[in-house]
Amino acid sequence: MHPSAYRHWELCVDQYLPTTGRHRVVDLGSRVSDHQSVPHRTLFSRHGIDDVGVDVSDGLNVESQVPGGGLRDGSLARARP
Repeated sequence: MHPSAYRHWELCVDQYLPTTGRHRVVDLGSRVSDHQSVPHRTLFSRHGIDDVGVDVSDGLNVESQVPGGGLRDGSLARARP
């Protein structure tokens, strides 16, 4: 993720995500490409949020791969960070 995009995400997370309780975020398009070094996951960890990385391609930061056919009902409930 580009550093300026990361800073904007950080502002959003700090302002809008709850700081109490446990929550789950589904990060669509989560795969970290060869030119990226920081995923969204680093922002969620300090808020007690479990995130599930979903992408069409397997790779770093991906727990659930969705190959072109889309998501089935309940498919993310089985994914574990």
